[in-house]
This record gives sequence, C-alpha cells and structure tokens, in this order.
Amino acid sequence: MNQAIDNNIQLDKPILSICIPIYNRLSFLQKMLERFMEDKNLFEKEIELIISDNCSEENLETCVKSYQKRLLPIFYYRQTSNLGPDGNFNYCFHKASGKYMWLLGSDDIPLKGILPLLMSYLRNSDFGLFHFRAPSDGKTYYKDYYDNNNILVDINVQITFMSANIIRTDRLSRLDLLKYAGTNLIQVPAFMDACLSAPKNAICLIPEIFEPIFDEAHTGDYDLFGVMVKNLFTICQEFVDDGRLRKKEFLKFKRAEFDWISAVIIAYLFLKRKNNYILKNAWGNLFKFYGKDLYSYVRFIYISSKILFRKIFRSI
Repeated sequence: MNQAIDNNIQLDKPILSICIPIYNRLSFLQKMLERFMEDKNLFEKEIELIISDNCSEENLETCVKSYQKRLLPIFYYRQTSNLGPDGNFNYCFHKASGKYMWLLGSDDIPLKGILPLLMSYLRNSDFGLFHFRAPSDGKTYYKDYYDNNNILVDINVQITFMSANIIRTDRLSRLDLLKYAGTNLIQVPAFMDACLSAPKNAICLIPEIFEPIFDEAHTGDYDLFGVMVKNLFTICQEFVDDGRLRKKEFLKFKRAEFDWISAVIIAYLFLKRKNNYILKNAWGNLFKFYGKDLYSYVRFIYISSKILFRKIFRSI
C-alpha cells in the first residue's frame, strides 16, 4: 500500500513518463526537481513525473509539496514499507501512463537542455527502446536500428544501467517482472522485451547526459559477478530460448562484455582496489559462463601482461 499526493493535473496523453524510485537522497531530489523547473512547460504538456518514495527516513514529501506549490506537476507515492530496490522499480513500471517510460535514478540528474533534446526525438516516434550513450567522437547524434538484435550487442552491458534506457510503456503490461526480484536486474527483462518486440529502436549519442555527481555511499553493495555475469546472462538466455534473441548475437553480447569484465577482474580480484562490491564466488561464475571461451584467456593474459610491463618499467 502507499500514500499518494498529486497536483490534480492530468495530462491527456503524456509522451513520456519519468519515474524516479527513491530512498532518502533528499539533496539529490531537490537538485533533480530544480532542474525540472527549468523545463516546467514540458511537464505541463508532455511529461508525466512520478516519484515513488520507498518509505524514506528523510522527509521527501515536504520537498515535493514545495515544488508542487511552484506548479511543477508531480505524482508522489510514498510506500508504507520498504519494497526493496527491485520492488520499487516494479512499482514505477506499472504507474507510468505515457507512451514512453524512463526509469530515472535519483542521482542521475539530466544536464540542462537534455529534456528538450530528448523530447524532440520522442515526439512522433515509434521506438521500442531508446538508449543514451556517450559517443567516441564527442558529437551529438542518434542512430536508428532496424535489427533489434544488433542494437543489444552495441548497447551491451549498458542495458543494465536503468537511466540510459527509455522504453515503450505498453510492453510492461505483458511482463511479470517480480519473478526477477533479487537479481538486481529487474529492469533488464523490461528493456530487452521492449527492444526485441519492436521493429525500430535507437541509440542517442550525447557526450554528457547527467550531472557529474558520484554517490560513493550507494555504489556497489551487491554481488558484482553474480549480477553482471550469472544473472545477466541467465536473463539473456531466456530470450534466446524463446527465439527472440539470436544465439549468434548473444555470443557477440558475451564477447563484447568481456572487455569490461576483464578490466574489472584485474582491478578487483588481482589489484585488490578498494570497492564496495561483494565478490563471493567470482571465479566460479566467470568459469561457468566464460570457461569455454578461448578469447577470455587471451584477453586476460593481454591485460595482465600490460599491467606487469608497466610495473617493471616504473621500477627501472
């Protein structure tokens, strides 16, 4: 159950629902809403703003009411008990009524100008998945994809980053996402389903999307290799089994992710860099999903050799 307050403002047909699952983080919420005030006209006409307060200890409701008094339309729901991150994400998914839905992290504050740019892409569009990422050349543009498997290979591990993905809301009613509760990836099946069910998707390349805020206190605290290897690939395999994700593209997805995974292995398992992640059974999960892939050994040896040579030359 939850307690709700809103502005009694109903948009006829929102283009986008921005849904913010949040627990505490009052200072981030204030910054987020202040940024949204700069584009208040969009929230009055095209964007539905939903905040799901996961029974915070901080007084988020007073903050929300202060912005409602400034006529920023907000639908605020306070959960009467903490649903956990996955439960709160699922609640947000099923409150959205816009054509598109953006599950936005409470510390991912869009830079000034991002919302107008985003709406220029979403108006009169028909994407299953719209993905944000930084380009290699520093330019801003977007690319349409008509092969819904290839875009997943290109997005790769960023499919897990909820604030980078916007999806068609009408796909959500088909899904029982709570069966993925506890995976730390309840959002991923929704993103993949929307993508693989659509004839057209897009990647929007923007050099900087969010304010440069790093919340170290909320980074990690989960089973890194269990989530990003075991859980992610288990979810992908479900889409392979139902025929929507081609096995060839799944193997490409795995191969592309290993570039990231190998760097993480070196940093956290060998160099023992400080982190908040749980690393239990890391080698077991890696061997289960990469043990038969020759490239994993080649890549690992390559990176290890580079690090070793750097240490040797620095000591000379």
